[in-house]
Amino acid sequence: MGDLSSKWSSSFLQGGRFYFVEHVAAPKKTWVRFFQNKLTPLWIAVSDCELNMETEKVIRASDFADVTCHTTEKGLGGWGLADYVLYGFATK
Repeated sequence: MGDLSSKWSSSFLQGGRFYFVEHVAAPKKTWVRFFQNKLTPLWIAVSDCELNMETEKVIRASDFADVTCHTTEKGLGGWGLADYVLYGFATK
């Protein structure tokens, strides 16, 4: 996702916004995170999706000028594996 974030940001005009909603990794040292870490290799093979992705870090490390993020604990369902959802926007 790191390479992708630089490609995303370079495709925006100055002042353009990238809106996002994505399930993300649970907090470290939780049972949900433990299972996310164990299941991610299989999940990637089946769906090309990383259960334990720390998307906020990736977006903040890109060259967007301003990033606004919020996290909610009850999001997409999925037996708790996708309950943590990050949403917000990044401005070029």
